[in-house]
Amino acid sequence: MTVESSPTEPSWTSVIVEAPEASAPLVCALLWSVGAQGVSEDHPGLHFDDDNELYVTDEWKVPEPANPTDVVTVTGWFEELVDRSLLEASLADLAERQGLPPLQPRYEGIVNQDWSALWKKGWTVTRFTDRILVVPEWLDVPALEPGEHALVLDPGMAFGTGTHETTRLCAELLQSELESRPNLSVFDVGTGTGILAVAALLLGATDATGCDTDPAALVVSTETAQRNGVADRFECYEGSADSTERRWPLVLGNLLAPLIKTISQDLADRTDEEGALIVSGLLTSQAEGVRESLEAVGMKQTDRLDRGDWSALRFVHRSGASR
Repeated sequence: MTVESSPTEPSWTSVIVEAPEASAPLVCALLWSVGAQGVSEDHPGLHFDDDNELYVTDEWKVPEPANPTDVVTVTGWFEELVDRSLLEASLADLAERQGLPPLQPRYEGIVNQDWSALWKKGWTVTRFTDRILVVPEWLDVPALEPGEHALVLDPGMAFGTGTHETTRLCAELLQSELESRPNLSVFDVGTGTGILAVAALLLGATDATGCDTDPAALVVSTETAQRNGVADRFECYEGSADSTERRWPLVLGNLLAPLIKTISQDLADRTDEEGALIVSGLLTSQAEGVRESLEAVGMKQTDRLDRGDWSALRFVHRSGASR
């Protein structure tokens, strides 16, 4: 007779080892060698909730931070931990050979769960703009009011899920642009999931082109367009704003502030003389620097939206600054 374990009983074991940073790769290798199915390193002092704001920076090339504690938490996950004594002896031997303090593992049982279902449970239908709802693909599309659209998305596969203020601010300026100037052709730099490009098509853009330096984004954004019935008006290529010489009446750049500053000339060059450029992905404290960077290449800021700590900006060419 086969005895099945209860689904609430631990079926995996995590082994947690605190180790000096220099020896962390050796501890990881040891855990793999004794049967770990996965291994992670955690540097507690580098978490944002530990007041480390290193990645909020105006430098595009972010320097690698020093570990303030010199301690790394190494965790290995075992579906079946056959021999704890072997693991502990191996850690003791490693510590002795490396001249380290004793490496004492901690063990935690992990209850078997449907991790995919658990992750999906945290997602809901999101109000993107007053005319667009973002709907995770596994949820039903709710009843829509006249003029509303559902944008069906597989979140988590690339950047852009509609939940972050930067994407929503960009979408609000995008919607306003298309309401005042319908039937535009749109260029989405750093398209990610394609959420902004597809939103533009649902809101009446004639066609949209996305670009991204991440090859996975090309697949995901194309799938987003297919899922929403606009694939015939969407195309995507690998690269950035400098990979083409074409110009568009509306250019979107939901990026990071340092990158916007770095490619400001390319963004300006991709924008028609009578067109508009919308950028987001920047903190309010970075908005002035982004404005200066784009105005240095002939653009003029005409609109700004702020929400919380984030901003989105609209620009036109200085020759058309009255728009």
